[in-house]
Amino acid sequence: MRVVTWENFVYTCICNAIRECDLRRAARRCGGDAEQVYAELGKRPQCGHCLDEAEEILFEERAPTLGAMSSGYATGQSQLARSAS
Repeated sequence: MRVVTWENFVYTCICNAIRECDLRRAARRCGGDAEQVYAELGKRPQCGHCLDEAEEILFEERAPTLGAMSSGYATGQSQLARSAS
C-alpha cells in the first residue's frame, strides 16, 4: 500500500515539474548538490528559483545519514529547522 503525503503533490521545481518526493528519492540515490541531483533526474535547472529550497530538501533527506557520521549534528539541525517551520 502506498502512503500518500503532501510531499507527493508539492512541486519544488515548476520549470521541470520536479516534485518534492522525486527530489527526496533522488537525494538518497545520488550525492552532490541540487544541480547534480537534477541531472540524476534527467533535468537541468531553468530559472534557478528552486535551487535554495532544493538544497534544503537534500540536506533534510541526507541528515539522518550525515548525523550518523557526525555524532548527530546534522540530524539536530534538521530537527531544529522542522520545528521552526
